[in-house]
Amino acid sequence: MRFLTPTENRHLNELVGFLGVTLAVLVALSLLSYSPRDASLNVSAPPPGTHPARNWIGPVGAHGADLLFQGLGYAAFLLPVGIFLLGVRWFRSQPVPSPLGKSVGYALLLLSLPVLLTLWHLPEVRGTAGPGGLLGTLLSESLVAGLNSVGAHLVAVTCFLAALFLTTSFSIIGTHQWLRGPLERLGLASRLQARWMEPKAQSPRRRSQAPCWCGQRSDPQRRLSPGPGRASPAGSPAIACPRRACCGCPSAARSCTRTT
Repeated sequence: MRFLTPTENRHLNELVGFLGVTLAVLVALSLLSYSPRDASLNVSAPPPGTHPARNWIGPVGAHGADLLFQGLGYAAFLLPVGIFLLGVRWFRSQPVPSPLGKSVGYALLLLSLPVLLTLWHLPEVRGTAGPGGLLGTLLSESLVAGLNSVGAHLVAVTCFLAALFLTTSFSIIGTHQWLRGPLERLGLASRLQARWMEPKAQSPRRRSQAPCWCGQRSDPQRRLSPGPGRASPAGSPAIACPRRACCGCPSAARSCTRTT
């Protein structure tokens, strides 16, 4: 990966970096000004002399943008971004950390992003090219044929996250910690936790106020049966509640009063 590592000559590094940044700007402008009416490899149009190209970079930009969009779709914007970042590294004479891992991650990003864009059925590029281009269409159809839609999405998202791990400083734990501060300031986490705990806090209270099998309320502050040494009302013998163990009668030693 020698092309990713600047040389010891700083003047040469600045020249290579400047050329790389210029190339990235040209590619980005050609993609942004892409018009499906311009003459390209798959579009027949009048000659440039009679009908100037609408693309800001001219016929070369029109052909290049059409080729990139037909092949990669919206993922074509990854090319100028990668060239720009690499050019800045060369301009500053800064070596790329883990060049092999960065190259593998960038290639994985170019493969996984078109697949996701195709699976999500995003709008076409100016009504002419698919959101993931030809590459996304071929890979997504192969994944869906072998793994169905759920498996294809899972594989594509996994590859995309792996590419982010290799090319950037992305971390799931770091993202969680970064989002934790704003969520705490907004109070969303505490409100969600309160809503989650509210039904659990109310359920014992509802069980304690549920009517007993014998018709009484299982309230420990309410006397349900006469105490020891006291007689039951006439015609109301004390009968033990057969479900006092499950319905919440206050005391197993006492019996509920039920009129027979």
